[in-house]
Parts: sequence; C-alpha cells; structure tokens
Amino acid sequence: MLGLFLNGQDAEVKVSEAQVKTVLDHFKAMEAGWSEDTTLDQMRGDLEALSSKLSSMSAKACVEVVANGVSCEWVGSVQPDKSPIVLYFHGGGYVVSSAKTHRDVAHHIAQMTDARILTVDYRLAPENTFPAALEDAESAYTWLLQEGIEAARIALAGDSAGGGLALALLLKLRDDGQPLPACAALFSPWADLTCSGESYTANADKSPVGSKEMGLGMAGQYLGDDGDAQNPYASPVFGTYAGLPPLLIQVSDREVFLDDSLTVARKANEAGVDVTVDQWPGVFHAWQIYASAIDESRDAISKMAAFIREKTLG
Repeated sequence: MLGLFLNGQDAEVKVSEAQVKTVLDHFKAMEAGWSEDTTLDQMRGDLEALSSKLSSMSAKACVEVVANGVSCEWVGSVQPDKSPIVLYFHGGGYVVSSAKTHRDVAHHIAQMTDARILTVDYRLAPENTFPAALEDAESAYTWLLQEGIEAARIALAGDSAGGGLALALLLKLRDDGQPLPACAALFSPWADLTCSGESYTANADKSPVGSKEMGLGMAGQYLGDDGDAQNPYASPVFGTYAGLPPLLIQVSDREVFLDDSLTVARKANEAGVDVTVDQWPGVFHAWQIYASAIDESRDAISKMAAFIREKTLG
C-alpha cells in the first residue's frame, strides 16, 4: 500500500505553483509516516485528517442521511423544487476516502451551482468488492427518484474512481431502462481498471499523483479474485455510450489517467453523445477536490457549475 498517491516524481508545476506544491507536500509528509505495517484503517483516517486540514468547510454544514440503506451526506441548503441536485461519488481507488474527505469539493460545488449535493459513502474494498460500490450508487440514485426529484434535475459527478463510478452508473441505468440524469461532470475519471492506456507509461515521469502500479493494485482489491477488469460496469472504457446524457470531463494533461478520459470522450463522441473534454496544464490528478487550497480547483469547479446549471435548468 506504500506510494498510494504519489509516485515520487517532482514534475514541474506551471500554474499556482506554490499552492499546488503545498498540497503535494502535505501528501508527501503523510506518506512518509506510512510503512509496510500501516493498516488500511489508519490510511483512511490519515486521509480524513489531511482533507480536514486543507478544507475551509465546517462539518456542521453537512447532514447525514441514509438513502436506501446507503450512508450519504447532504451538503448545501434546501433548494427550491427546480434547483439542481448533484449526486457525487468520491475518489480513492474504491479503497480509501469517504464523504468526509470530499466535503470541501462538495461545499464549493454547492456554492457555485446553487445546488444541493448528495455525497455517497459507498462501500469500500477490499472489504466489499465489485459490484458493491455500483450497487450503492444505484441505490442512492433510486432514492432521489423515490423522494420525488425528477431525473432531469439530477447531475452525476465524481472524481477519479468516483468519476468512473458515475460513468458505470450511467451505463447500468441505461441498460436497465431507468430514467437517466440530465448530465454527468467527471473529474479525472479512472475508467480503465486494466490501466492499459498509453498515458500510464508516457506520463509516468510527469504525474505527481498516481501510477500504473497503484492503479493495478487498487483494481485488484476492488475486483477481488473473480472480478473482470474489462467488465464495463467496472471499467467504463469498455462500454458503449449510445443514449447517454451530456458529459463534461476535466483532466490534467500530465496525469497517468489521461487516456481514460480521452478514450471515454472519443467513444462517447462516436456514439453521438454531447461530450466536452477540458484539459488543464500544470495541475495533477483530481486537483479539483482541493478547492480551498488551489485557485485552479475553484476555476475548474466554476466551469463545471456552469455546465450543470445549463443542462439541468436549460
């Protein structure tokens, strides 16, 4: 589990250099305290502590709720009946992180979209292997519909594994003939659990966050002994995209997961889906989740908010 996030490369940072460096230095300091004996529970706790340190948001602004048996958090005030609802899936390779680690990004999304955010605390691996996370995602989405919220008011969103999970949920809902949300906004989606894109090698020395080795290790824990990394509900890059709602994909141009985003966008475009890819220079994988610490994180969320408001409010 060592080197879970940082691959040890000190890639050149071209934008908001001091801010980006500060966040990455915090990660390096955290990982320096890990050893082969460090438990997964401790890593999860350390990540929650780090996220709290980098966040300006108070936990008092969150409201815990159980959605069809799935633990979730509401962030943002109750909105009028026609305001957007964002169903958010956190990243962490399906192994770490939680709604708590992603309160800051949820708060900024809520502020910029004037929406209410439901962050899903889906079950994590290796305790709960595929398709547990997808089942929880679908349960939370169904709960929103049961609460009387129209699908046209709902936007899916997520970062890293959470972005891949949002895509997987879209495929599952479409295949099952369920009402589809208005759109999906994806931050550096991890959509290929085989980690077979060229960027996993080409960007290996450029990406300060993530590596092919990390991805394959987490994929193994999520899939378990019998999982298929090419199952589209686990790796949406292997899916078909006809009939999906509009997609916005934001990705760093130097991250190892870049080809996941580009492949998804290409296949979606070929299937006639309205898809926009927004490549950002000089930042790192899923930089958006550090919205209180990095200017470019807030800039990216602002663009995402405009997309969600356009697609949900018309």
